[in-house]
Amino acid sequence: SLIVNGDLLINSGGTFSPGALSFVVAGNYTNNGTAQLQLCTMRMTQPTPAVQTSISGTLGIVRNLRIDNPSGVNLLSNMSISASLSLMRGTFTNDTRLTLNNLNRGGGTQLSSVTLTRQAGALASPYTLGSGASVSIVYSGSPTLITPDNELPASKVLYALSVNTPGGVALGTDITLTSSNPLTLTDGVVTVASGKTIICSDVEYMGTSGTSTSYINGGMALVAGRIPVTKTFPLGSG
Repeated sequence: SLIVNGDLLINSGGTFSPGALSFVVAGNYTNNGTAQLQLCTMRMTQPTPAVQTSISGTLGIVRNLRIDNPSGVNLLSNMSISASLSLMRGTFTNDTRLTLNNLNRGGGTQLSSVTLTRQAGALASPYTLGSGASVSIVYSGSPTLITPDNELPASKVLYALSVNTPGGVALGTDITLTSSNPLTLTDGVVTVASGKTIICSDVEYMGTSGTSTSYINGGMALVAGRIPVTKTFPLGSG
């Protein structure tokens, strides 16, 4: 992997081709030339001294992006992410410039969805979900309660939801999960607001069991067909 302790600038006429490698930038990233990021993992970390950094220039498709700067990262140009976005630390100020689209992949392998992981970071604004694209949400590693915000798409339709965060998740809206394996509960309670529901829309999905440390506390619906079946609801109240 490539680690840049400072700004990374691709000048006009220059080419940056990391392939499928990962690279870390502890500073600003600016592309004024040609950068081929369709296969790589790009991680924005905190420089010394600690300041907000930026991503700018011609960006195009980025396969994987990690935001890991407690001071924040500012997106100044349009970017499309095809595989994963991880909000590890700090606010990602994306304005209207961020698109998630697993169908617009460049040279990378097409996945069922873009995976958006929220840890101790956050998105400042809603993003655009590409036409026909899907997004899965992972809540991971936060000791404090997470209240979903701009990581949810405007449609509130997800491919899948995974919860592995001891502080739990407080869901204040209806969401629909479309995958045949839509829900993974590892650690943390998902509290669904009164009158709201998590809907698993795949008829073939039979449900999953909760545990003493991870379950749904609130409304949940599993869709069934005409044939009587037994389905498992991971519900509880402690």
